[in-house]
Amino acid sequence: MARCPDCNKFVSLEEVEPEVNTLEVDEEGIIEADVRIVNACADCGTELKEYTFDFDGESDDLQSAFEIHKEEMAKTWTTHEPKLLKEGCPEHVEGQPCRTCGWEGELLPPLHTDLIIEEYDPPQETPQFGKIIASIKSSNCTSLIREGNQAELDELKQAKVESKPRLPIRQMPEYEADKTVHELTIEETGSERTDRMEGKGRGARHYYGATINYVVRCSCGEFEFDGTLTDDVQASAMEDLV
Repeated sequence: MARCPDCNKFVSLEEVEPEVNTLEVDEEGIIEADVRIVNACADCGTELKEYTFDFDGESDDLQSAFEIHKEEMAKTWTTHEPKLLKEGCPEHVEGQPCRTCGWEGELLPPLHTDLIIEEYDPPQETPQFGKIIASIKSSNCTSLIREGNQAELDELKQAKVESKPRLPIRQMPEYEADKTVHELTIEETGSERTDRMEGKGRGARHYYGATINYVVRCSCGEFEFDGTLTDDVQASAMEDLV
C-alpha cells in the first residue's frame, strides 16, 4: 500500500501496463530497450511509484541464430568474384572447374548484342560483394564488376560497341539486394507486468517487473526470431512520484 495525495488516504496499488519507450536492435543482434513500469492508485489512478529498466546487451540466442542465417543465405546467394574467363587458358577443360582462369562451371555461349551494362558512379556498396562499379546482364547471365576491375568493364564495353563479344562472363544468380542485405528490425508483440514474492514472513521481499515479447526480422525476408526481455526490481527500489 501507499498513500495517495489525491485520495488523502492509504490505497492499494494498481500495476499499470509497461511503457516501452525504446526498443532497438543493431546489425549484430544486440538489443537495447527502455521500459518504464508504474504503480498507481487503485482508486483514482494517480501515479505513485515508477521504475525504468534499461535493457542493453547481447542476446546469445538471437546472435547465434542470425549468424547461422547469414551463413546459410551466403551459400545460396553469394557468388564468387565476377571475373572474365581468360581465352586460351592452357589448363582449362571445357565443362570443368579451372583454378588457373577461375572458371567454376560449364562454359556459356558468347554474349550477344543484348548485353546491358549499367555503370555506378559513385560505386554502389553491397554487403556481399563490396563496392561494385557496374552490373552486366544479358539473356543468359548476370554479373557484377567490383571496384578496381575497370579494365574488365572497359573490355566488355568495347565488345558491345563492336558487337563482337569475345569473352563470356561467369554465370551468376540474379542479384537481389533484398536477399543479400541483412538488416534487422525489431517489433514489440506483447507486454505484461510481473509480480512476485521472495522469502516468507516479515523478511519477505516484494518484486515488481515487466516482460516484453518481441520479434526480430531480417530485411531479406528469410529470418524471424521471437524473444523475450524480462526483469524486476524490489518494491523498495521504486521511485516515489509524489
